[in-house]
Amino acid sequence: RSWQERGEVQPKVEEKIVSLVKVISRGGNYLLNIGPRGDGSVVEFERDVLAGIGKWIKANAEAIYGTNASPFDQPFAWGSVTAKGNDLFAFVVKLPASSNIRLSGFSGKVSEVLLLASGESCRFSQKGNSVVIDLPQSVSGECIPVLKIRLEKGFKVVPSTVVAGNVLSPQNATPVFGHSSLNYYGGYKSLIGYGWRVSSGKRAGSPELVYTDNERG
Repeated sequence: RSWQERGEVQPKVEEKIVSLVKVISRGGNYLLNIGPRGDGSVVEFERDVLAGIGKWIKANAEAIYGTNASPFDQPFAWGSVTAKGNDLFAFVVKLPASSNIRLSGFSGKVSEVLLLASGESCRFSQKGNSVVIDLPQSVSGECIPVLKIRLEKGFKVVPSTVVAGNVLSPQNATPVFGHSSLNYYGGYKSLIGYGWRVSSGKRAGSPELVYTDNERG
């Protein structure tokens, strides 16, 4: 596609890194395709984009390789999360004007927060199931900074909804979504299931399924 206008390298690097973060934080594997010339050589623009992505990945590899998808039910306004052992990794895709981010919905004591690429310490304050992290000034010019959040004895996600009664319905469920792409730039999510967290004194039970007339059969 020699006629294609490709624009600047850095915005394309950041665009593809954002895609990578979306995929790995949802438990997927990111496959990135390029189209070489007829003689097998790589277009210089695409070479430079791949090199830019590789530089960022090298600095933040710990948050990418061997990690698990975000344990939280919902994404955060500032970005996405991966997890490994006792550590959480926060990908700050959207730098907030307040210069801090809030991570909430977990139990566990945060012992340290680091800017992963440089090892720089970040100030934080924790209250209950929420921690507010002050972003250092150095992140202002960084391409999608990643924070390593260390927890002393690990963490557990605190569910947003716990069913105390004995009726499970879409209204008290946590929706499970699948994510798909329309093209390179547009995606959508589809409801593929429901999940429930139940508080009960019973060790076991026999569920009864109830259908509407339209659902029978």
